[in-house]
Amino acid sequence: MKTTFIIVSLMIPLIGIGLNHIYPDLKNQVLEVIITGVETLNRILQEGLYETVLSSGKCLKDGEKLFTKQQLAKYDGSSNSQAIYLSYLGTVYDVTKGARHYQTGGAYSFFAGKDASRAFVTGQFDADGLVDDVQDLSLDSFGDIKQWQDFYDSEYPRLGKLLGTYYDAEGCPTSAVDNIKKMLDQWEANQEANNKENEIFPHCNSEYHAETKYHRVWCTDKSGGVQRQWTGVPRQLYLPKDKTYRCACVKNFGQSTAPTIEYADDENDVPPQQQGADGSARTESKQPSLDDNKGDLNNPRIKEYPECNPTATECVLKS
Repeated sequence: MKTTFIIVSLMIPLIGIGLNHIYPDLKNQVLEVIITGVETLNRILQEGLYETVLSSGKCLKDGEKLFTKQQLAKYDGSSNSQAIYLSYLGTVYDVTKGARHYQTGGAYSFFAGKDASRAFVTGQFDADGLVDDVQDLSLDSFGDIKQWQDFYDSEYPRLGKLLGTYYDAEGCPTSAVDNIKKMLDQWEANQEANNKENEIFPHCNSEYHAETKYHRVWCTDKSGGVQRQWTGVPRQLYLPKDKTYRCACVKNFGQSTAPTIEYADDENDVPPQQQGADGSARTESKQPSLDDNKGDLNNPRIKEYPECNPTATECVLKS
């Protein structure tokens, strides 16, 4: 059918030339009919109003099929559908074995027969939210996006691709797929950086009782899930992204693991107490030294809890 569309498109100018010489009065009327027919054929191809599922395309793997949205909608878990399919980021999965979740009335029935990738992350289950586009979501959202992608890849058989946002008429990835990959790579790079930071500044143990407002933080040699050969002391660690602090166990002896005053291009990268009088970030840098013997206590993102003993491994915070 795609070949037919191309052939007819090429014939239009030739037909116009012929009619212009033979029946000039009929030329415009005939061409209008032909063009309307071609536009209709093109709409059929684009909107999937034809019934045949494309099973060959230069980017489709053996056994894969290319679905249109209309074709996928037939497998929505309703009483008229034997199998149940859904698409996630343009990949179509057979979720029939999870019918109790995806069939009409099931907890995830709104995902069946469509690509609603966005709603998996946002939880917006109305017409505006049950769509496939996730490219404008925050970088943090891509952790959940990857988690759902891994889930469907491991739990359900892949059937093919969905024509539209992520795959074209040959089953080849669109620029949207490249954008998703870039965001996932960036998210993974951030995760690696966060993991490294958590090794240097492990989270404190913490307990809090709402009734009494009792809040205690403390450090051990495995607090924050980081097994190590030192305990550290509780300190407030500045988080530039959130512009807030969290409790961290900080190594308080030996050589530091980072410069005591870091270079910063943006005053938002360092806590307020490390900014200059004009609000700009300080740019001095003091490299680690064995002579300091203070570990990471001089790091610019670290500050003491004023109500606590600076050498103690635990601290009871005041409300």
